Amino acid sequence: ADGDYFDPSFTQIERILEIVEPELEQGEEEGNDDKIDGEKKADDREKTAKDKNVEEDENEDDEGKERKGSKCKLDVIVKYGIILDREDPNYEAGTGRQFLIKWGNLPHTDCSYEFERDLLLNEIDYEEHVDAFYERTNKPTKYKVL
Repeated sequence: ADGDYFDPSFTQIERILEIVEPELEQGEEEGNDDKIDGEKKADDREKTAKDKNVEEDENEDDEGKERKGSKCKLDVIVKYGIILDREDPNYEAGTGRQFLIKWGNLPHTDCSYEFERDLLLNEIDYEEHVDAFYERTNKPTKYKVL
């Protein structure tokens, strides 16, 4: 129901080749009166994400892990409208960004588009690859060239 089967054995990302941003709702995009509803939805997503992070934090054995990672993930969940709760009526729409991923040890013909929500739910580390993608695709400034 959530698209093609995602094989957990292919969780090693070599690089991200493309990022497709999610389409914003009309209220979020234009700042209409629906903005209040959009803020309420964002608050609900943030609450759900915080609940999930609290559960994950309670299950962690390593107390030395940085909390920065969970804060970044929470920001991403809220910013891109990711819905992690399968019982939510908007679950199908709350997928976040979509990435074209070149998987490690597989040829380019086996690249696939994956939703950010699926990467989060399968606990696949992808953030450094997103940063690398933006680093590769940003035009250098005149200052950087000199």
